[in-house]
Amino acid sequence: MQCGMGKSVSLEAMAKELQGIPILSSVKKRDGLMHIQVCGSITGMANVFEIPGKYLKQAEAKGFKKWSFE
Repeated sequence: MQCGMGKSVSLEAMAKELQGIPILSSVKKRDGLMHIQVCGSITGMANVFEIPGKYLKQAEAKGFKKWSFE
């Protein structure tokens, strides 16, 4: 059985959403929490982009959030 929901988004694809914002680094990271393993559920993996602080508000306006799992 295959599941169509919960597909991973590549770093490259998501970086396009930050157009106009310099990306210093990018990595896929675990959020460190436990997650159920059910088709379509969240995996706990996140695309994390390091950007200059002065661009944070601009990134948040595009739907990004400051990483706070460390």
